[in-house]
Amino acid sequence: MQYRHRQFGRPAVVSGIAMTAILTVLFFYAGRGQPLLMAIFAAALALEIVVHYLLSSLTVEVSADELSWHFGPCFWRRRVARSAIARVVGVRLPWWYGVGNESEVPDFRYPGT
Repeated sequence: MQYRHRQFGRPAVVSGIAMTAILTVLFFYAGRGQPLLMAIFAAALALEIVVHYLLSSLTVEVSADELSWHFGPCFWRRRVARSAIARVVGVRLPWWYGVGNESEVPDFRYPGT
């Protein structure tokens, strides 16, 4: 038995496109003739593209032996043995709860804690 689901975060994709556009405009217009400023904008643009690429999707996989999940291209991979899972309950959390925040959601534990 193998289950695999990849979910793309629309806000992450949209914000990535918006930030790329903003930083590109700043890079070409505001930094013209100022090498240090252009270098700062180029570094910020590169960092923004990498971070958005790494965090734009979440993949969950369930096999006969384990549950695993990772962001983007296998970034921050976590695994839990299925035998270590005591119970599973489906929940629908409001968007403001976030994911993995134990302090604000009663009786909610991030997988693996």
